[in-house]
Amino acid sequence: MKMRHRAHAAAVPCAVLVLGTVGCATGQPAERPSTPSATAIANIFTTQHRTTVIDDGDRPPQLCIGGVAQSLPPQCAGIDLEDWDWSAVGDHEQQGSVRWGSFVVAGEYSAPDNSLRVTSVSADGTDPRHTMEPCADGSREKTDPSNVMRIWEFIEEELGVRVFSGGDVPACGSVEVRVGHDDGSIQSAVDAEFGAGTASVDSALVPAP
Repeated sequence: MKMRHRAHAAAVPCAVLVLGTVGCATGQPAERPSTPSATAIANIFTTQHRTTVIDDGDRPPQLCIGGVAQSLPPQCAGIDLEDWDWSAVGDHEQQGSVRWGSFVVAGEYSAPDNSLRVTSVSADGTDPRHTMEPCADGSREKTDPSNVMRIWEFIEEELGVRVFSGGDVPACGSVEVRVGHDDGSIQSAVDAEFGAGTASVDSALVPAP
């Protein structure tokens, strides 16, 4: 799996997009979706699968949604967790002062603060499964690396949304990029800019049932 990591101590947030209006028959081009608004506060969201949490003591515990380095102890950056209590989450691993484990985590998500105030934790749940579908000719061709960079930069620079990882290829010619939360508007903006099917926006957090 290809992942591109930025040199940030912790990933910054994804925000809700408000789609702009489309130009009519006035000779003016259609407007690009507007930049995200910072309104996703105090909404209850949850991870879709068991997700690694790492606490190294130097920063808030991290919900690792951008990939985990397979070192010992492991390393990652992601969403800051507030009100995290290791004594309440059950089994986990520890080496020195670093603790980690894999859980389904739910809480109040603040995109502007890149934080999740924890309301519930469960060790039950499924692990994510990533599959690569072959192309029509049977190959597993990946999209042009420069296209991956363009999609990544468009989401971060034009939409103001942090991409936590990118480069996974779930289907032939399509690239997957991961953000904290997408209500569908980020995917719509990417489709409008690059064409439907070029990229799949994966939302790490979804509204809790």
